[in-house]
Amino acid sequence: MNHEITNKTELSIEQQKTLVEIISDQSGPHLSFDDFADQVLLLFEDISGFEVITDSESQIHINQLWSYYHGPDK
Repeated sequence: MNHEITNKTELSIEQQKTLVEIISDQSGPHLSFDDFADQVLLLFEDISGFEVITDSESQIHINQLWSYYHGPDK
């Protein structure tokens, strides 16, 4: 029997927008991608389940959040 532990680490669009708003409020709207990613990872440490996600999972979330932060016309 396989006892692999899986984490449910999905964010709704509303949750994604809230995280981006928190980052914008704390750090402003002009972070570089690397600085933005660092901010996301810091927030993930405080979200149950997200403190243990893999690097590839976190990168997917960071890219999704970046699209809200950076916007299509910036």
